[in-house]
Amino acid sequence: MRNLFKKTLPLLGALSVLSLATTNWRPLFNGATFTNWHIAGDMTYWTIDPVDSAIVGYSATVVTPYTMVFTDRSDFDQFTVKYSYRLRAGCSGFFFRSVENTTPERVAGTQVEIKWTTKQSEVGSIYDHPTPGWVVQHPQSYSDRVARVPSTVYQDVVLTVKRPYVYVNVNGYQAVGETDLTEIGLGAARAWNYTSAPVVVNPGRFGLQIHAGQLPMDVRFKHIQILEGCGDTTSARYDGAFVAGLTKQPAVYVDNGTCAALAVADPDRDASRYIGAAERMGSEWVVKVRTPGAHDFELVSLRGQVVFSASNPSARDYHIPSARPGVYVAKVKTKTFSVARKIVVP
Repeated sequence: MRNLFKKTLPLLGALSVLSLATTNWRPLFNGATFTNWHIAGDMTYWTIDPVDSAIVGYSATVVTPYTMVFTDRSDFDQFTVKYSYRLRAGCSGFFFRSVENTTPERVAGTQVEIKWTTKQSEVGSIYDHPTPGWVVQHPQSYSDRVARVPSTVYQDVVLTVKRPYVYVNVNGYQAVGETDLTEIGLGAARAWNYTSAPVVVNPGRFGLQIHAGQLPMDVRFKHIQILEGCGDTTSARYDGAFVAGLTKQPAVYVDNGTCAALAVADPDRDASRYIGAAERMGSEWVVKVRTPGAHDFELVSLRGQVVFSASNPSARDYHIPSARPGVYVAKVKTKTFSVARKIVVP
């Protein structure tokens, strides 16, 4: 499950041929200065550790007020951001689609919440501020499942906002945007429709928070990077395709920072012409592959786990035993092209 970023390819929908273009990750933080960022509120709580190349929010002696570090830009709309954070004490968060204001909280908007009680108790949850109340809150047990230990270890987050849904991946777990029923039963959340947010739904700033009343407070953020400008439905982080039977559409991840270019060698090529739907046969289910000639076949879960793989010199029916209900990605690759299709197993 933690191999999600390495194994899963971006999808462009059922009619797409896969291709990878230029790497487009762009740093939002240079690791050394507050260039392109500014502090709102008490500046004494924020520093930069040049050795760790991290923005540090820290207090050991007093109860903190609200204070924020904001991006100077305020027009971030559809994007994928990845960052690493380390929380050893207190309550913090990574804000997005947010506005800076003059209230004591300094901010209105939405955040990926992080919190420390006796341990990291909120990892990857979504919260609206200043309207009270959780929007998506994970139970403590799921935070325990997701969070790396000990507290000196950084957590890796990938946040995707693609109209109109929000997805959060923490350490390879799809904390928000999960479709696997087992993971949802353990506490993961389905994708969240941000149009239901009671505060800000327009483009906004990114912000790092120190929550008021924390004693002590110790949080760090680094490796903050963004992928944007890849189009509204063809970003490498979201395939945008409708899957029958799902109320929320899943995000699909790849960590090479590429924008997916729609390069269709054959405009009439349809993935369903080459990869059939899944059919149950007793304890197995069968995927029919109609690709002529030699090819590689692979079945991958939306968390990046390879469920089944095979190479074959001709078209055939692939029998996959003991597959759990859920959504999978079936991929076929030949010497000349690759196709991928989502398959729903009831």
